[in-house]
Amino acid sequence: MAPSMVGYYLSDLCAGLDESYINKRNIQDTIYTDEYNICLDYNEDIYLEVLQRAEDEYETGSLW
Repeated sequence: MAPSMVGYYLSDLCAGLDESYINKRNIQDTIYTDEYNICLDYNEDIYLEVLQRAEDEYETGSLW
């Protein structure tokens, strides 16, 4: 799957979810992406963590 499609589906998943606490000590494995972390704990529960990136006030968006 293309990275842009993965980002689209992950952002869509985040739109309807409420925030919950992730106990980092119970995390067995993590997949790191640019904006998200997908965490699997020892109970085989899956968590989607949205990373907050600091926006540069002088940064302009791309037109493409």
